[in-house]
Amino acid sequence: MEFHYNRGERRTCLIGDAGYPLEPWLMTPLAHYPEWSRQYQYTLKLCKARNIVERFFGVLKAIWRCLSSQRVLMYAPNIAVQIVNACAILHNMRLH
Repeated sequence: MEFHYNRGERRTCLIGDAGYPLEPWLMTPLAHYPEWSRQYQYTLKLCKARNIVERFFGVLKAIWRCLSSQRVLMYAPNIAVQIVNACAILHNMRLH
């Protein structure tokens, strides 16, 4: 993402937890703001979005065992991305 951001592509960003630093291309929670502030509202919405994504990852890992932590994908990153995308597509096909 940083590479793409530095090339001027700013249509997407990543969502991270508090363990990551705030970057222009990485959205992280903002701590210690009063409840009435816009920063607090941002953090609430960000955490809600992260929760949805993490639940979806849990569903994918439960259905497609090749994605679980016990079965680490031993492939180059570009192949691993294709495997994860294929699992997501198959999951959507199952739902429909």
